[in-house]
Amino acid sequence: MAMSPHPSPPPDKREFRAARGEITVGYRSPFVVVSRVTGHFSADMQEWLLLSTKEVVARGTRLTLFHDWEAMTSYDSSVRQNLTTWSLEHRAQIASVHILVRSKIVAMGVATAGLALSLVGMRLHSYSARAEFLTAVLAATAKESASISIR
Repeated sequence: MAMSPHPSPPPDKREFRAARGEITVGYRSPFVVVSRVTGHFSADMQEWLLLSTKEVVARGTRLTLFHDWEAMTSYDSSVRQNLTTWSLEHRAQIASVHILVRSKIVAMGVATAGLALSLVGMRLHSYSARAEFLTAVLAATAKESASISIR
């Protein structure tokens, strides 16, 4: 069975374009969030990302977060710091975080954030292979769909 190179677009998909990059956020289920960044991940994109998830986080739902950062070329240093701080502050609402990376600079930033999160028992799952990342997205979506139908 051939796998699409990107997860199929979720029904609730939002996009934001900045000067040097673009971000898309979508919900594959009420509990599975998928973001995709291309180009430079700027502070205004990070603010938009957090605003996009604010409502669902406020419901107290435990989210599984997938970040497709394979096409990210660089990022503002404040983005890594702010997203790490946000994750620590909202760890009760985060079931897991999965990040696909290609750039060595982005991978180093993800590793640094992963160290900070591990100090409070959070594990950041990092992927360099798209197929593994997509398999995790599909598994999380299927798991959440099954648990919704059981409820």
